[in-house]
Amino acid sequence: MSIKSPPGGANVRVLIFYGSAAAGDESPVVNAGISAIERIGLSGPAKEQFAVEATDNANVFTNEKKLGRFNAVVFLTGGGDVLTPAQEAGLEAYMEAGGGFVGVHDAARAEPYS
Repeated sequence: MSIKSPPGGANVRVLIFYGSAAAGDESPVVNAGISAIERIGLSGPAKEQFAVEATDNANVFTNEKKLGRFNAVVFLTGGGDVLTPAQEAGLEAYMEAGGGFVGVHDAARAEPYS
């Protein structure tokens, strides 16, 4: 897969992935995190704002067309092994092609063997 993210500037889009934290005790943290990132995206001058889409569906990382619409991916919590090998390869290809990545909260423990 060779996934190119769109250039920066106008119409910047950020994907928030919250993986294993979709349900249970992490839900309040996830909801607050998504809300905070959305507020950040809408703050500041219009030319520096960005749109946000959130998902717990890891299949986005094997969908080249969908993933390629985003300038950056934010892992919000999601500790543990939350991606299949194919999904992990898709995320790696996206980043190697210039897509941005931000890890928040428990994201440092996501994909411990990668």
